[in-house]
Amino acid sequence: TPFDIALMKGHLKCVKHLILSSWIEKKLDLKQLINANAIKSAIDHDRLDILSFFVSHPKQFAYIIDLLIEHNG
Repeated sequence: TPFDIALMKGHLKCVKHLILSSWIEKKLDLKQLINANAIKSAIDHDRLDILSFFVSHPKQFAYIIDLLIEHNG
């Protein structure tokens, strides 16, 4: 997906645009974008700027916390 490509290529501006887009938020559950694969891809490609963006906004941070709870009980 475009989101996965932006993560792999390290395009923080594109990631921000996709995550913060009100149109995408209305059409798609952001949990489908910010998932374990997205976090793993950002880590694998040393994209600390993208990871810090994920945790800097309360909504995205909540998705990460939910993801951790799902995987760890």
